[in-house]
Amino acid sequence: MLDLKFIEMMKYKSKFSFLYKFLREIRGLSYLIEHRARNYFQKNYVFKSDLSKNKLTQKKGESFSDFFMRVEKVRYAHIRDTRISKNVQSIDQAISGSRWWISKMEDYCELSTNSFVLDFGCGGLRLGIGLIDYLNEKHYTGLDIKDDFYKEAISKMPNIKNILKKSPNFGLTSDSENLYPLNDIAVSTLVVAHIPKDQLTFFFKNINKRLKHSGYLIFDFVPCIFNMKLNATSFTYQYKVIEEALFKAGFVPHKFFGWAIVALKK
Repeated sequence: MLDLKFIEMMKYKSKFSFLYKFLREIRGLSYLIEHRARNYFQKNYVFKSDLSKNKLTQKKGESFSDFFMRVEKVRYAHIRDTRISKNVQSIDQAISGSRWWISKMEDYCELSTNSFVLDFGCGGLRLGIGLIDYLNEKHYTGLDIKDDFYKEAISKMPNIKNILKKSPNFGLTSDSENLYPLNDIAVSTLVVAHIPKDQLTFFFKNINKRLKHSGYLIFDFVPCIFNMKLNATSFTYQYKVIEEALFKAGFVPHKFFGWAIVALKK
């Protein structure tokens, strides 16, 4: 007899075009090839850290999150004094990027200024800076595996003190969900690509327990026809891998656009 959960998962998956997903996976592969070819000879090419004689490898017993932080510190040590925060070179870059995501959350996740929003993997606040400003007081929660990145942003972003008057919550992804408000929407940008395959379900479950019933999750990842390890801490995934992890974590895929997925908490 077929497993009922498997049948249910297939029912949800059937809402979306296999052809669409396959074409997006091919586009993801071609983008990666183009990106590597264009940047291979640049000094700041991020993948080069994996090719050096002194490349870092994960130690026995070391958690992936601790390994990730070791790699980040080596990769970006030479630009730490010139950047505002992780992956943010200027405040204009952060604001323009956050505006784009906010517009998508308004379109697909019923975002309003009164929404409670979780920025899961908030990093250097490239999205958080716009969300904190957009949302009502105490309605933003930013969590990450370590506090290094958002503390750097808080110390270096211009005019952030005025925005922080809105009393956003900051903490770690390992914190208890009871420490923060339950959220209407969770957003996670440039994060899933750094989650190992065997940790995807746990990752989504961690988000699920921080959402209200029927809450939205919106995130991006790198789709590809192969599940590949791009470098020491980055991965591509087939849609079916992401969808299966979502389903196991209590989410239902709801909308696809670009490299992003919107899912609903069941």
